[in-house]
Amino acid sequence: MGRDASAANLGSVVALRGSVVDVHFAQRLPPIHSVLRAGADSQIVIEVVTQLNARRVRGIALTPTQGLARGMSVEDTGSPLQVPVGKAIISRMFNVFGRAIDRQPEPAEVEWRTIHREPPPLSERSAHSEIFLTGITAIDSSPWSAVARPDYSGVPARKRAGGPRCGIWVRCHPRAP
Repeated sequence: MGRDASAANLGSVVALRGSVVDVHFAQRLPPIHSVLRAGADSQIVIEVVTQLNARRVRGIALTPTQGLARGMSVEDTGSPLQVPVGKAIISRMFNVFGRAIDRQPEPAEVEWRTIHREPPPLSERSAHSEIFLTGITAIDSSPWSAVARPDYSGVPARKRAGGPRCGIWVRCHPRAP
């Protein structure tokens, strides 16, 4: 499943309940937050969330478990879930595994970090206000109609255009003009 079989830590599925998967390992137990891979072409990705005993872990499948069954082989990748970081990912879209889903090539000059990284110590954190650049774009999918949706100033479009007040806006914000 991607690595040398002699170095791989292999286990087998002992229980499967929806997205919750219990895996038995005869050699060494993977640590919490490790990524496990199973199925044909290792397409089923499982993250370890707890160690049940000295030989069994419980994980959450991050992909559909269709085709996964008791007794199937599971490989411990030896690393946690990682995502790309850096300036090359700003304004890009990625899935939970750090793969580009915006039909652009994979970013080349990026650093991969675990999603379970420890926060920096307080002495290294900034104490002044600054813009926090995340690269996240919010897509508005609110149930408001396009005519009555408030803009960034909070004024409904109908009110700006001189039309009647939006009933929802008045109920939510009684001080609206």
